[in-house]
Amino acid sequence: MRTRIIALLSAALLAAFMAGCSSESNTNNMNANANRNANTTTTNTNTTSSVTTPASSTSAEYETTTTEENGSRVETRTYRNNDRISKVVITTKGTQRTMKVYPAGDGEARDVKTNDVDRLVDASADHIADVVGFVKHKTTDAAQATANKAQDVGHATAQGAQTVGQTTANVAQTVGHKTANGAKKVGGAVKRAVTP
Repeated sequence: MRTRIIALLSAALLAAFMAGCSSESNTNNMNANANRNANTTTTNTNTTSSVTTPASSTSAEYETTTTEENGSRVETRTYRNNDRISKVVITTKGTQRTMKVYPAGDGEARDVKTNDVDRLVDASADHIADVVGFVKHKTTDAAQATANKAQDVGHATAQGAQTVGQTTANVAQTVGHKTANGAKKVGGAVKRAVTP
């Protein structure tokens, strides 16, 4: 029984290993074809090409996609973890560059002034957002203000509860004294009634 289980596990591992090697060779063939296609030059005047470039160590905050069409180069930077900017599109036609910045979430895209484009091409997302006027999410400030108000209300509630607790204790103490006095009077009356 033990040898059957070992044989089945060995066969399953061998099949998985062979499948992994097979998909790796297919991936290598696809990469070779992609490289061969990328190195092909087309003489058509209406060419369109697109290349997705993984983020380098200097641009780890975004992923770049470049498209060339009719002499224009369009670079789209998609930001991954920025709460102010979702993407930046840089269009180069000849020697002229334009930059359009799209906000994270809702809002309108904004064009960068022509004289700021060259300076902001290599800038961080937060610096670009500052220049175009995108502010940090107001929900963070609102959440902090709400937390502060809740803390104030909680403090006031605690003080009110403390006051109510003290008043209740005072009233209970007074009731307790009066009850004790009443019980003494009743006890004395019962004692006089029972004793001849």
